[in-house]
Amino acid sequence: MKKNFFLILFILYSFPLYSITLDENLRVVNLEHSSSKDVKVLNSESSNDGERNFISLKLGVRNLIINLEVLYPILPEKAEAYVKNNFFLLLKSFESIPTPYVGQITKKQNCLTTNPPQLVQEFDRKVELKVLSYFTDESRKPGSCPDKHNKYEGCQSFFFLHDKKAVFKIQVFVNGKSSCSKELLGFIKGFKF
Repeated sequence: MKKNFFLILFILYSFPLYSITLDENLRVVNLEHSSSKDVKVLNSESSNDGERNFISLKLGVRNLIINLEVLYPILPEKAEAYVKNNFFLLLKSFESIPTPYVGQITKKQNCLTTNPPQLVQEFDRKVELKVLSYFTDESRKPGSCPDKHNKYEGCQSFFFLHDKKAVFKIQVFVNGKSSCSKELLGFIKGFKF
């Protein structure tokens, strides 16, 4: 009897009965994505601070992991401040950090000089878009210094949709097999504005 209970519990936990699609998550801001059927929602979280709503999605697209965050409703001035603050924090994460060695070594690593983040592309397609590209290690955390054997490219972008009063943050990581900025821009072009 106990075995059956754990077996049923394992099956229910392993295979969710209902999976929310990307379009169902984006419906709250009246937006759709053209490749929604090819996108698997790996994790979905939402919250409300009384003033704004926040959606955080971890998406599986082919062999990529894409993090998508949506903040709404938000005024253009607050959206601009939010984007500037996030870009500032991203760049700050590349500043000098202590080496990962314990003991007497006091050297500091500085990924900003060895692998500086770069503004990859800026274009206007009903949205103003800036893409910041950087290299990182297998932890995929911005600011972590990659070595020659363990190098990932990360891209992060923000855009604001005036008519939806929503800010979108998109983050993509690739392992040298494709261009991060091309993957990110390809995903963004799939939105039906």
